[in-house]
Amino acid sequence: MLSFRSQLLRALLAAPFAPGLAACSPDAQEASCAVEVGATVVTATSAGSGKVGTPVPVTYVVSIGDGCGKFQQLREQREGNKVYLVPIVRYEGCTCPQVVSEYQGTYQFTATQPGQYVLLFPNPTRAVADTITIQ
Repeated sequence: MLSFRSQLLRALLAAPFAPGLAACSPDAQEASCAVEVGATVVTATSAGSGKVGTPVPVTYVVSIGDGCGKFQQLREQREGNKVYLVPIVRYEGCTCPQVVSEYQGTYQFTATQPGQYVLLFPNPTRAVADTITIQ
């Protein structure tokens, strides 16, 4: 089984090619033109601070590569004070309009201990991270 870091790396590498994966030959059946991939996060912002046990809203924007893509979920993996968050987009359809869109979501971060936490989001060209200090 692959570690979460390996899965995150695969998601980062696959994200720019997701629209190409959703495209199929014209005679392919619609069911074979579906794939779920880790998507690229454009921005992520929060208040930057909070209290133990109180949710801190983190707003994030996901890039969706074409008209067949739809946001599914945000996968979370915690390792100490680092939180890896990967948005999953499902591309369904063989003929997709080449229109890039965005999905804006909110993740509720809750810490059980005081400290500084770093939330990391996938982006193949630059680091997208948000740091939250919990008291």
